[in-house]
Amino acid sequence: MSENYEDVAAVLPLNNAPVDLENPCNTFTILEEYADAHKSEPDRLVFCRLIGHGQYKLKSQYDIKKRRYIGNTTMDPELAFIQSNISSVKNDDLVLDPFVGTGGLILPAAHFGAYVVGTEINYQIAKAIGKSSRHDVEMRSDEESVLANFEQYGTQRHYLCGLLADASWHDLWARPLFDAIVTDPPYGIREKGRKIGKKPRKDHWTLPSAEHHYHFPEKQPYTLEKTFTDLCDLAAKILLVGAKLSFWFPVVLER
Repeated sequence: MSENYEDVAAVLPLNNAPVDLENPCNTFTILEEYADAHKSEPDRLVFCRLIGHGQYKLKSQYDIKKRRYIGNTTMDPELAFIQSNISSVKNDDLVLDPFVGTGGLILPAAHFGAYVVGTEINYQIAKAIGKSSRHDVEMRSDEESVLANFEQYGTQRHYLCGLLADASWHDLWARPLFDAIVTDPPYGIREKGRKIGKKPRKDHWTLPSAEHHYHFPEKQPYTLEKTFTDLCDLAAKILLVGAKLSFWFPVVLER
């Protein structure tokens, strides 16, 4: 191995290159590639200059098992960070998730310095009440909320708000405002797609909705096709020029 290093050093102009191990301007590495683990000599040498460090530690830092508030479809943190990178999310951007759930996709955006907004139609998810998604835990606790997740990671300043709203209604914002939309719409498998609308009336509904003391908007099924066409319409209306829309889409692979 030392002979390989000497061969590389022999062809490098190192005569006028001062070495600073504490504060180097450049860091170089020699990689040895072996096609067979039993070989004594490498198949090739690669001389590399360090251009940046990866952020693999974020996967464990944002581990779902350690997160205060999760749901049935909370996105894997590694995939969530990849999505923010694909969307070119950067410092001081304004980012929206119209199907925010527990906030799993906007947490990485906030980590990168963006300000984030989410909308969620499910009252129990938005308010963090009801049955827990954790194993062997029956009900959610008062300590669980989307805001609690941001507080856990020290990014609460970047969480502007979470709105109880229907993603199919596009009148919340009247002009282009956002730098990115990152989202994972419901596919109807683990979470059903829902939007505000009238249900077919049933005979035992004898009391008109207007006479109820507490009124919750009725919801109707939200088809997969309509979900994504509405999402594209929303993006066309509220994204700035040059902004990006990224979303997950279900695909059934043929065996």
